[in-house]
Amino acid sequence: MQSFDKLIDIVSMLRGENGCDWDKEQSLQSIQSCLTEETYEVVDAIMEDDRISLREELGDLLLQVVFLSRICEEENNFSINDVINEINEKLIRRHPHVFGDSDVKGSQKILEQWEDIKKEEKINNGKERKSILDGIPSSMPEMAKSYRMLDKVSRVGFIYPDIDSAFAKIEEEMEEVREAYKSGNIAHTEDEIGDLLMVVINFARNLKIDPEIALHKSNKKLKRRFGYIEESARKTNKELKEMTIEEMDDLWNQIKMLEKENTDNV
Repeated sequence: MQSFDKLIDIVSMLRGENGCDWDKEQSLQSIQSCLTEETYEVVDAIMEDDRISLREELGDLLLQVVFLSRICEEENNFSINDVINEINEKLIRRHPHVFGDSDVKGSQKILEQWEDIKKEEKINNGKERKSILDGIPSSMPEMAKSYRMLDKVSRVGFIYPDIDSAFAKIEEEMEEVREAYKSGNIAHTEDEIGDLLMVVINFARNLKIDPEIALHKSNKKLKRRFGYIEESARKTNKELKEMTIEEMDDLWNQIKMLEKENTDNV
Protein backbone atom coordinates (compact mmCIF):
# COMPACT_ATOMS: atom_id res chain seq x y z
CA MET A 1 0.00 0.00 0.00
CA GLN A 2 3.04 2.30 0.09
CA SER A 3 2.52 3.39 -3.53
CA PHE A 4 -1.15 4.20 -2.83
CA ASP A 5 -0.22 6.20 0.27
CA LYS A 6 2.34 8.05 -1.85
CA LEU A 7 -0.39 8.98 -4.35
CA ILE A 8 -2.53 10.35 -1.51
CA ASP A 9 0.42 12.42 -0.27
CA ILE A 10 1.15 13.76 -3.77
CA VAL A 11 -2.46 14.88 -4.24
CA SER A 12 -2.41 16.49 -0.78
CA MET A 13 0.73 18.42 -1.72
CA LEU A 14 -0.75 19.50 -5.06
CA ARG A 15 -3.78 20.88 -3.23
CA GLY A 16 -1.68 22.31 -0.38
CA GLU A 17 -0.54 25.85 0.32
CA ASN A 18 2.66 25.45 -1.71
CA GLY A 19 1.10 23.22 -4.33
CA CYS A 20 -0.03 23.71 -7.92
CA ASP A 21 -2.22 26.73 -8.65
CA TRP A 22 -4.33 24.78 -11.16
CA ASP A 23 -4.92 21.85 -8.78
CA LYS A 24 -5.83 24.19 -5.93
CA GLU A 25 -8.44 25.94 -8.06
CA GLN A 26 -10.35 22.76 -8.92
CA SER A 27 -13.73 21.83 -7.42
CA LEU A 28 -16.04 18.83 -7.64
CA GLN A 29 -17.85 20.56 -10.49
CA SER A 30 -14.79 21.58 -12.49
CA ILE A 31 -13.25 18.12 -12.35
CA GLN A 32 -16.33 16.36 -13.80
CA SER A 33 -15.12 16.63 -17.39
CA CYS A 34 -11.74 15.15 -16.41
CA LEU A 35 -13.47 12.22 -14.72
CA THR A 36 -15.63 11.56 -17.79
CA GLU A 37 -12.68 11.81 -20.17
CA GLU A 38 -10.48 9.48 -18.11
CA THR A 39 -13.31 6.94 -17.85
CA TYR A 40 -13.72 6.87 -21.62
CA GLU A 41 -9.96 6.50 -22.08
CA VAL A 42 -10.05 3.42 -19.86
CA VAL A 43 -12.91 2.05 -21.97
CA ASP A 44 -10.94 2.78 -25.18
CA ALA A 45 -7.91 0.88 -23.85
CA ILE A 46 -10.12 -2.11 -22.99
CA MET A 47 -11.79 -2.05 -26.41
CA GLU A 48 -8.38 -1.90 -28.09
CA ASP A 49 -7.14 -4.71 -25.84
CA ASP A 50 -4.13 -2.51 -25.08
CA ARG A 51 -2.77 -3.56 -21.68
CA ILE A 52 0.00 -0.95 -21.61
CA SER A 53 -2.46 1.90 -22.22
CA LEU A 54 -4.93 0.33 -19.81
CA ARG A 55 -2.37 0.40 -17.00
CA GLU A 56 -1.75 4.09 -17.63
CA GLU A 57 -5.40 5.03 -18.00
CA LEU A 58 -6.42 3.15 -14.84
CA GLY A 59 -3.82 5.22 -13.01
CA ASP A 60 -5.33 8.41 -14.41
CA LEU A 61 -8.80 7.25 -13.34
CA LEU A 62 -7.55 6.35 -9.86
CA LEU A 63 -6.11 9.86 -9.60
CA GLN A 64 -9.59 11.29 -10.18
CA VAL A 65 -11.01 9.21 -7.31
CA VAL A 66 -8.25 10.30 -4.94
CA PHE A 67 -8.48 13.92 -6.11
CA LEU A 68 -12.25 14.12 -5.62
CA SER A 69 -11.94 12.46 -2.21
CA ARG A 70 -9.28 14.99 -1.22
CA ILE A 71 -11.60 17.89 -2.07
CA CYS A 72 -14.31 16.34 0.10
CA GLU A 73 -11.84 15.77 2.93
CA GLU A 74 -10.88 19.46 2.82
CA GLU A 75 -14.59 20.23 3.20
CA ASN A 76 -14.72 17.92 6.26
CA ASN A 77 -17.08 15.52 4.49
CA PHE A 78 -15.14 12.26 3.99
CA SER A 79 -11.69 10.96 3.07
CA ILE A 80 -10.38 8.38 0.63
CA ASN A 81 -10.21 5.93 3.54
CA ASP A 82 -13.95 6.38 4.11
CA VAL A 83 -14.53 5.64 0.42
CA ILE A 84 -12.47 2.44 0.63
CA ASN A 85 -14.09 1.30 3.87
CA GLU A 86 -17.56 1.82 2.45
CA ILE A 87 -16.93 -0.23 -0.69
CA ASN A 88 -15.27 -2.98 1.38
CA GLU A 89 -18.33 -3.23 3.61
CA LYS A 90 -20.69 -3.13 0.63
CA LEU A 91 -18.89 -5.94 -1.20
CA ILE A 92 -18.96 -8.17 1.86
CA ARG A 93 -22.61 -7.34 2.60
CA ARG A 94 -23.77 -7.97 -0.97
CA HIS A 95 -21.92 -11.28 -1.32
CA PRO A 96 -23.37 -13.38 1.51
CA HIS A 97 -22.87 -16.47 -0.66
CA VAL A 98 -19.11 -15.84 -0.35
CA PHE A 99 -18.70 -14.11 3.03
CA GLY A 100 -21.88 -15.30 4.78
CA ASP A 101 -24.20 -18.27 5.07
CA SER A 102 -26.24 -17.83 1.87
CA ASP A 103 -26.29 -20.91 -0.37
CA VAL A 104 -27.40 -19.04 -3.52
CA LYS A 105 -25.67 -20.26 -6.69
CA GLY A 106 -25.75 -19.28 -10.36
CA SER A 107 -25.27 -15.82 -11.84
CA GLN A 108 -29.00 -15.04 -12.28
CA LYS A 109 -29.87 -15.97 -8.68
CA ILE A 110 -26.85 -14.03 -7.40
CA LEU A 111 -27.99 -10.92 -9.29
CA GLU A 112 -31.50 -11.28 -7.86
CA GLN A 113 -30.01 -11.59 -4.37
CA TRP A 114 -27.87 -8.47 -5.04
CA GLU A 115 -30.99 -6.48 -5.96
CA ASP A 116 -32.84 -7.69 -2.86
CA ILE A 117 -29.95 -6.69 -0.59
CA LYS A 118 -29.61 -3.35 -2.37
CA LYS A 119 -33.33 -2.68 -1.91
CA GLU A 120 -33.11 -3.53 1.79
CA GLU A 121 -30.13 -1.17 2.18
CA LYS A 122 -32.10 1.69 0.67
CA ILE A 123 -35.03 1.05 3.03
CA ASN A 124 -32.73 0.98 6.05
CA ASN A 125 -31.13 4.24 4.92
CA GLY A 126 -34.48 5.91 4.39
CA LYS A 127 -33.91 6.03 0.63
CA GLU A 128 -36.38 3.41 -0.57
CA ARG A 129 -36.70 3.40 -4.34
CA LYS A 130 -40.13 3.10 -5.91
CA SER A 131 -38.73 1.36 -8.99
CA ILE A 132 -35.82 -0.97 -9.65
CA LEU A 133 -34.90 1.48 -12.42
CA ASP A 134 -34.38 4.33 -9.96
CA GLY A 135 -30.74 5.18 -9.38
CA ILE A 136 -29.53 4.73 -12.96
CA PRO A 137 -27.54 7.91 -13.68
CA SER A 138 -29.42 10.30 -15.96
CA SER A 139 -26.07 11.47 -17.37
CA MET A 140 -25.21 8.04 -18.79
CA PRO A 141 -25.06 7.81 -22.60
CA GLU A 142 -28.46 6.65 -23.81
CA MET A 143 -27.26 3.32 -25.24
CA ALA A 144 -25.51 2.43 -22.00
CA LYS A 145 -28.56 3.56 -20.04
CA SER A 146 -30.86 1.33 -22.13
CA TYR A 147 -28.53 -1.63 -21.64
CA ARG A 148 -28.48 -1.04 -17.87
CA MET A 149 -32.25 -0.64 -17.64
CA LEU A 150 -32.87 -3.81 -19.65
CA ASP A 151 -30.39 -5.68 -17.49
CA LYS A 152 -32.19 -4.49 -14.36
CA VAL A 153 -35.66 -5.57 -15.50
CA SER A 154 -34.33 -8.93 -16.68
CA ARG A 155 -33.30 -9.71 -13.10
CA VAL A 156 -36.95 -9.85 -12.09
CA GLY A 157 -38.00 -11.99 -15.06
CA PHE A 158 -38.88 -9.30 -17.65
CA ILE A 159 -36.99 -11.06 -20.40
CA TYR A 160 -37.71 -12.84 -23.69
CA PRO A 161 -38.01 -16.60 -23.13
CA ASP A 162 -35.77 -17.40 -26.12
CA ILE A 163 -33.80 -15.87 -29.00
CA ASP A 164 -36.58 -16.54 -31.53
CA SER A 165 -38.91 -14.34 -29.48
CA ALA A 166 -36.28 -11.57 -29.45
CA PHE A 167 -35.89 -11.87 -33.24
CA ALA A 168 -39.65 -11.65 -33.67
CA LYS A 169 -39.74 -8.46 -31.60
CA ILE A 170 -37.06 -6.86 -33.81
CA GLU A 171 -39.06 -7.74 -36.92
CA GLU A 172 -42.21 -6.34 -35.31
CA GLU A 173 -40.51 -3.05 -34.47
CA MET A 174 -39.00 -2.79 -37.96
CA GLU A 175 -42.46 -3.11 -39.46
CA GLU A 176 -43.74 -0.40 -37.11
CA VAL A 177 -40.91 1.90 -38.22
CA ARG A 178 -41.82 1.22 -41.85
CA GLU A 179 -45.50 1.99 -41.26
CA ALA A 180 -44.70 5.17 -39.30
CA TYR A 181 -42.42 6.38 -42.10
CA LYS A 182 -45.10 5.67 -44.72
CA SER A 183 -47.58 7.72 -42.70
CA GLY A 184 -45.32 10.76 -43.01
CA ASN A 185 -45.47 11.39 -39.27
CA ILE A 186 -41.87 12.26 -38.31
CA ALA A 187 -42.55 12.36 -34.54
CA HIS A 188 -44.14 8.90 -34.67
CA THR A 189 -41.28 7.59 -36.81
CA GLU A 190 -38.77 8.92 -34.29
CA ASP A 191 -40.65 7.14 -31.51
CA GLU A 192 -40.66 3.85 -33.40
CA ILE A 193 -36.94 4.12 -34.26
CA GLY A 194 -36.28 4.51 -30.54
CA ASP A 195 -38.26 1.33 -29.86
CA LEU A 196 -36.34 -0.51 -32.58
CA LEU A 197 -32.99 0.55 -31.12
CA MET A 198 -34.16 -0.59 -27.69
CA VAL A 199 -35.09 -4.10 -28.83
CA VAL A 200 -31.80 -4.44 -30.78
CA ILE A 201 -29.90 -3.49 -27.62
CA ASN A 202 -31.93 -6.05 -25.70
CA PHE A 203 -31.22 -8.69 -28.34
CA ALA A 204 -27.50 -8.01 -27.97
CA ARG A 205 -27.80 -8.23 -24.19
CA ASN A 206 -29.53 -11.61 -24.50
CA LEU A 207 -26.50 -12.84 -26.46
CA LYS A 208 -24.15 -11.32 -23.83
CA ILE A 209 -22.88 -8.87 -26.46
CA ASP A 210 -22.20 -5.32 -25.33
CA PRO A 211 -23.85 -3.13 -28.02
CA GLU A 212 -21.42 -0.32 -27.21
CA ILE A 213 -18.49 -2.56 -28.17
CA ALA A 214 -20.34 -3.85 -31.24
CA LEU A 215 -21.00 -0.28 -32.40
CA HIS A 216 -17.40 0.70 -31.63
CA LYS A 217 -16.21 -2.06 -33.98
CA SER A 218 -18.65 -0.98 -36.67
CA ASN A 219 -17.48 2.62 -36.36
CA LYS A 220 -13.88 1.47 -36.85
CA LYS A 221 -15.00 -0.56 -39.84
CA LEU A 222 -16.76 2.45 -41.37
CA LYS A 223 -13.69 4.65 -40.85
CA ARG A 224 -11.39 2.03 -42.38
CA ARG A 225 -13.56 1.25 -45.39
CA PHE A 226 -14.49 4.83 -46.14
CA GLY A 227 -10.80 5.68 -45.88
CA TYR A 228 -10.24 3.19 -48.69
CA ILE A 229 -12.88 5.00 -50.77
CA GLU A 230 -11.20 8.34 -50.10
CA GLU A 231 -7.76 7.00 -50.99
CA SER A 232 -9.10 5.44 -54.20
CA ALA A 233 -10.69 8.76 -55.14
CA ARG A 234 -7.39 10.58 -54.59
CA LYS A 235 -5.53 8.11 -56.78
CA THR A 236 -7.92 8.81 -59.67
CA ASN A 237 -7.95 12.58 -59.00
CA LYS A 238 -11.65 12.52 -58.22
CA GLU A 239 -13.58 14.52 -55.66
CA LEU A 240 -15.87 12.42 -53.48
CA LYS A 241 -18.82 14.63 -54.40
CA GLU A 242 -18.18 13.78 -58.07
CA MET A 243 -18.54 10.04 -57.43
CA THR A 244 -21.84 8.22 -57.70
CA ILE A 245 -23.17 6.05 -54.91
CA GLU A 246 -22.65 3.06 -57.20
CA GLU A 247 -18.93 3.88 -57.57
CA MET A 248 -18.56 4.27 -53.82
CA ASP A 249 -20.44 1.03 -53.23
CA ASP A 250 -18.14 -0.84 -55.65
CA LEU A 251 -15.08 0.42 -53.75
CA TRP A 252 -16.74 -0.50 -50.44
CA ASN A 253 -17.23 -4.05 -51.71
CA GLN A 254 -13.60 -4.14 -52.91
CA ILE A 255 -12.17 -3.36 -49.46
CA LYS A 256 -14.72 -5.68 -47.89
CA MET A 257 -13.49 -8.51 -50.12
CA LEU A 258 -9.82 -7.66 -49.41
CA GLU A 259 -10.47 -7.73 -45.67
CA LYS A 260 -12.17 -11.10 -45.98
CA GLU A 261 -9.25 -12.54 -47.99
CA ASN A 262 -6.76 -11.24 -45.41
CA THR A 263 -8.80 -12.77 -42.62
CA ASP A 264 -9.03 -16.12 -44.42
CA ASN A 265 -5.25 -16.14 -44.94
CA VAL A 266 -4.45 -15.54 -41.27
